[in-house]
Amino acid sequence: MKINMPENVTFIIERLIENGYEAYAVGGCVRDVMLGREPEDWDITTGASPYEVKKLFKRTVDTGIKHGTVTVMIEKESYEVTTFRIDGVYENFRHPKEVSFTTSLSEDLMRRDFTINAMAYNHTVGYVDIFGGREDLNTKIIRCVRDPLLRFNEDALRILRAFRFSAQLGFTIEENTLSAAKSLATALQNISSERIREELNKLLLSAYPERLLEAFHAGILAVILPEADAFCHTTNGEERLRQTLLSFSKFSDRPARECQILCWALFLQTITENQDNEVRYDLSKNITRRLKFDNETIYYVSKLVFYSTYELKSDEVSIRTAMSEMEECIYDYYLEMLSVKEDVNYLKALREMTYKIRSVPYCVTLKQLAVKGNDLIAIGCSPGKELGHLLQQLLSEVLIHPELNTKPQLLALSARTISKNK
Repeated sequence: MKINMPENVTFIIERLIENGYEAYAVGGCVRDVMLGREPEDWDITTGASPYEVKKLFKRTVDTGIKHGTVTVMIEKESYEVTTFRIDGVYENFRHPKEVSFTTSLSEDLMRRDFTINAMAYNHTVGYVDIFGGREDLNTKIIRCVRDPLLRFNEDALRILRAFRFSAQLGFTIEENTLSAAKSLATALQNISSERIREELNKLLLSAYPERLLEAFHAGILAVILPEADAFCHTTNGEERLRQTLLSFSKFSDRPARECQILCWALFLQTITENQDNEVRYDLSKNITRRLKFDNETIYYVSKLVFYSTYELKSDEVSIRTAMSEMEECIYDYYLEMLSVKEDVNYLKALREMTYKIRSVPYCVTLKQLAVKGNDLIAIGCSPGKELGHLLQQLLSEVLIHPELNTKPQLLALSARTISKNK
């Protein structure tokens, strides 16, 4: 079978070969093409040294030259070209202390994590598959290259990657690989929060997020997400989490950013469901902070967990009030989360009413009030607490009676309130 490689990838490989060096597409791109998937990127491996690569191409960037990687720029596209290498002794269960370059493709493939990621290809030679990656693709197996204990001792993140690939591809983790993952699970304590988050995120947003429960049974969750592990040990906790994970498919057609927020909110909502709202909010914020999410994600997810028990009626006043209490962006995500558990007709009614409210000028925040603080001070309201309290009173009135949101009516209402309080 011939791989249809991008023109620029073919150009780089053929230029290296024409100059006497071996060169191949390697790793995930080869795996994905064989599975009929579109590769996210194309990695190239070669027998040429980084400095020899730099001589052959006009524009290059030294992205990781100590480890043999040079980025070749062709117009606006970039392609990583890495010299065949042998990794030295690994430190801290993550990175090799040093690497040495080699002219042997087999030695380079030997250091890779899983057989399905240890295949290479070019148009001249075809596939190079020393460790049975094609067979494991056909039988849907995740298997370490050679000794799994050695692979996981080198880089503990590979343990979590095994479960992530299982979830993304729907593959089974091979028995010896799974056994090694269980025995070395605690080594994940040495991995940075950012890398843990990256792998967890890919797993939860995958085609089979319920495979996370296999990580639970392997003792992985106890190390990387003890709150989820503790929940799975409660009565019906594992099944509750399974149903939540299966529900993520409802968001598969959403943009990646929205999908991430919704899935993490549902996930954290479930594993904290035995706590009161304030505790759930704090736990969700602590977990997302610990995993080094960006501030916006932390805010949205923790707020959604807090409002997950909010009971919303399908009338205009209730909906305007909810928009005001939650903030409209949170409210929109909240509606999406309701689709997991609520009746279709109820949800339809909520969405229709929301659309109706938004189809005309409406006010659900202090900024949208027809009067400002200075307007109220001008008619005798004292700055500070009195002003803040009056603005909130006006907003409460407008949420119930939106037709009051005109400057004359709000000033008249304010004047009466100020007069009454004096």
